[in-house]
Amino acid sequence: MNPLINLLKNQTVESHNWVDTLITNFPKEKWFETPEIINSNVAWQIGHLTLSVYYYNVVLIGSPQEDISSRINVKKYSEFFTATEEITKLMEHFTVDELVENWEYMKSKSIEYITKLSDSDLELDIFKLPKEHPFAKSKLDAISWNIKHSMWHCGQIATITRIVFQPFDILANNPKMRNKEVSK
Repeated sequence: MNPLINLLKNQTVESHNWVDTLITNFPKEKWFETPEIINSNVAWQIGHLTLSVYYYNVVLIGSPQEDISSRINVKKYSEFFTATEEITKLMEHFTVDELVENWEYMKSKSIEYITKLSDSDLELDIFKLPKEHPFAKSKLDAISWNIKHSMWHCGQIATITRIVFQPFDILANNPKMRNKEVSK
């Protein structure tokens, strides 16, 4: 049994669940709406998180995987989801269904790659890319950062939701939280 791997896997799943909770009831027709005040939208957030999961939970803890990168088209994702300069062109290149399908795929791949590790693997260096990563030095750093990064973007998605749709109701949209509230 690998207690630390299990913890990281569970935290990764929970961060993915939070993202899913936020986007589940968000109207598809509003995914590309980009409020000036935040200069982002739900489509960009999900594309960005998909790319991040590939980078931190596949590449850095293992190595680049051609089958995965071609399946989600990492080159295209990198062009549109690294920075927000191309945000107004997203709808011309992506559909909500495509973004969700790739998000689902990368979530499963992420857990698959984390599960393959042992606790001692977490101390090993990340996969070396031509440009050194500024702070992730070990596999543990990469996985831990991606959990935090996903939760950071949950805040952004919740803000976008409030601006273009409606305030997010944590109790109504999260059965686990609703059950805790009822049990008090």
